[in-house]
Amino acid sequence: MIDTDPGVDDALAILLALASPDSLCVEGLSIALGNGKDIRSLGSNAKLLLRLANASVPVSLGEVPSEGDPSEGAVVSRKGMKPQLVHGADHLGNVGKLYGKCDADYQHFHPLPAPEFMYDLCSRFPGEMTVVCIGSLHNLAKCLESHPDLPKLVREVVVMGGAYGERRGNRTPCAEANFFDGPEAAQAVLTADFPKIVLAGLDITHQTDMRVLRQACVESPAPLSQFVWDLCENFMNVYHDWGETLAPAHDTVPIMYLLRPDLFEGQEVRVEVETQGCLTRGMSIADWKGQWGKAANCVVLRRILDPDAYTQSFVDAIGRLPRSD
Repeated sequence: MIDTDPGVDDALAILLALASPDSLCVEGLSIALGNGKDIRSLGSNAKLLLRLANASVPVSLGEVPSEGDPSEGAVVSRKGMKPQLVHGADHLGNVGKLYGKCDADYQHFHPLPAPEFMYDLCSRFPGEMTVVCIGSLHNLAKCLESHPDLPKLVREVVVMGGAYGERRGNRTPCAEANFFDGPEAAQAVLTADFPKIVLAGLDITHQTDMRVLRQACVESPAPLSQFVWDLCENFMNVYHDWGETLAPAHDTVPIMYLLRPDLFEGQEVRVEVETQGCLTRGMSIADWKGQWGKAANCVVLRRILDPDAYTQSFVDAIGRLPRSD
C-alpha cells in the first residue's frame, strides 16, 4: 500500500506503481497531509490519478494530527524570495481540472481511516505487505500506536524521507519535509523493529530529474505522456526560480526501488530523528561510524547505479497506462 500526500512527485510515483501490476499489486492508497492543507483535496488527486490509469484501488483518508498542521510544506521560500506553492494550488501542478478532476473525486472514500485501513490490509496479507510512505509518517505511526503487533505483519517499509549526506534539508537547513512534518512519527516508525526499513533521502532523490523523465515520456507514444509533461511544469518552474539545476522526482525513488532493486546501492546503518532541537527538529541522523553502539535499523539508499535505466524503466511504465483491466 502507498501512504501519500498526492502532489506532483507523488503522482509520478503512484502512476509508476499502477503501471507495473506484474511486479506490484497496489492494494490501497492512504492519504496523509503534507503537500496540501485539505485531506479531501489530496484524496481527490488520488482519485483522479486512479481514473487516468484505469485502476480500481481503495483510497482512505488519514487523520489530521491533533498538534499543529503539518501541511505547510506546500508553501516554501528560499533566500528571502516570495513563498511559492511547490505543487500548485491544487497540489497537482494546477492541471487537475484540465484532466477531469470533478466533485465526485472528493467523495466515496474507504470507510476506515488510514491507520485502521493500513492495519486491516496488513492483517489480511500477513508477511506480504510492503508499506510505501511518500508523505509524512503520521498514519503509519498512528497505526503502530494502536496496533503494536504491526511490525510482525509487514514485509518491509519503504520511506521517502530524511537526508543522510551533503543535502541536509529542504524544509529547513537540516530537515527534509516529510520528517520535519512529523519528527515524532518518523522516530516512532524508525525505531519500531519492522523487519526491514528502506530509506530514500534527499541525497538519492536528487539523483533523479523530473525534466529528464518528462522529456523522455513526451518523446514516447504513451497516452499519458502529455499529462506527465503538464503535471511537472509548475514544480519545475519553482525549482528553476530557486536556482536549482534540476527538479528531483523524489517520490518515484521508493517505487523504482521495489521494481528495480538492481539499480540501487544501499548501506545498513542506524538512523534516528531529532524531535527536540530548536535548530535541528526533524533532522535525520545516520550513525555511519557506529558511535551510538546501536544495531542498524535501516537500509539507506546511497546511489542510483544506472540513471539511464532508471529513466527507461519509468518511460516504459508510463507507456503501459492506462491499464486495460
